Amino acid sequence: MSREAEHWFHQRAAFYVEAQLLFHLSQAGVFTLLRRDGPLTTPEIAGRLALSESVLQAVLDYVHGVDDLLVRSELGWGVSAFGVTVLERYGRGERINFFDVRVGGYGPVWEGVGRMLRGEQVSRHGQAAAEGVYKVGARFAPGVQAIVQELRPSAVLEVGVTTGLLEDLPGARIGLDRSRRALDQADRRAADPAISWIEADVFDPASWAANLPAGGLLFSVHFHELAAQGAHRVAKLLDELADHLDGWSVLALEQPRLPEADRGRIDDADWLYAQANVLIHHLIGNGRILPHHEWTELFGASSRTLISAQPLGYLGYHAYLARLG
Repeated sequence: MSREAEHWFHQRAAFYVEAQLLFHLSQAGVFTLLRRDGPLTTPEIAGRLALSESVLQAVLDYVHGVDDLLVRSELGWGVSAFGVTVLERYGRGERINFFDVRVGGYGPVWEGVGRMLRGEQVSRHGQAAAEGVYKVGARFAPGVQAIVQELRPSAVLEVGVTTGLLEDLPGARIGLDRSRRALDQADRRAADPAISWIEADVFDPASWAANLPAGGLLFSVHFHELAAQGAHRVAKLLDELADHLDGWSVLALEQPRLPEADRGRIDDADWLYAQANVLIHHLIGNGRILPHHEWTELFGASSRTLISAQPLGYLGYHAYLARLG
C-alpha cells in the first residue's frame, strides 16, 4: 500500500511538471521545429530558436525520461512515432495545442487558487485561452459544415471568432465579437475578404442585427460563457434574437456537464476533459456548464424550436440546433 501511495504521489507530480514543460516547449517552437526538421541536436535547436542551451537540455532530458514523445540518437532529438500521432492530433497547421488553455490560459488561476480560497479575484490569461480554442476549432469543422450544407442558410454568423471555423464554410460569413483585437486576429488568419466582421456585444442585437438577411444561421462555441450569470440570460438573448433575426437558426457547440452516475461508462479522456471544463469555468465564474437536459430545454423553449441535439464525436461535445421564431 505504501508503494502505491508513492506511485500516486510521484506520478501526479511528474504529470504536473511535464504539462508545464510541454506547453513552454511548444510555445518556443521546439515541437514544430523537430517535426519539420528533426533530428536536431540541442545546440542546433537552441541556436535556431534563440533558446538557452543548458535549460533546453535539462527540459528535453526530463521529457524524454518520463514520456514517449521524443527519441534521442547520435543525430540528436527527434519526435517518436507516438509523438507524431500526438502532434497530428493536437496540431492545426504549425500550431500545436500542448495544454494551451489548461496551462497557458489558466496558469495564473492555478497559481492564485490559494488567494481565491481567501476571497480574492483571479483572472485567466485570455489570449492564451483564445489560442487554445483556435487550435481545437478544427475539430468542430466537420459537424458545422454538415449542418450548414443541410440548412443552406442565407448567411452564417459566428459569435466569438477565436475558432477559425468561418474560414472553412461557404457563402456569406460574418464574425461577431466585442473584442477588436479578436476580430483583427481572426481577419489576419482568415485572409478572406468575403468574411465581414462586426464589433458588437451579442447581448445587444438591436445594434448589429438590423441589416442581416432572413434565413441565416448563428453559431458559437461560447454559449456556456454567455450563460456565466445563468441560463436565464441566454434564454432572454434567444428571445431577443428571435425578434431581430427573421427565420434564423441557432447552433450551440457545447460539451454538456456529465452526470456522476455515468462515470463508469464514459471514456476516461471524455470524463477527465469534462471535469476540467467544469472546473476552469466555474472556478472563476466566466462560464456555466449545463447538463444535456438543460441545454435541450433552453433551445426548445418559448421563441424557438429544438431541431436536433447530436454528438459531434469529439470529447462529448454536442451540436444543439434550434430554429428561432
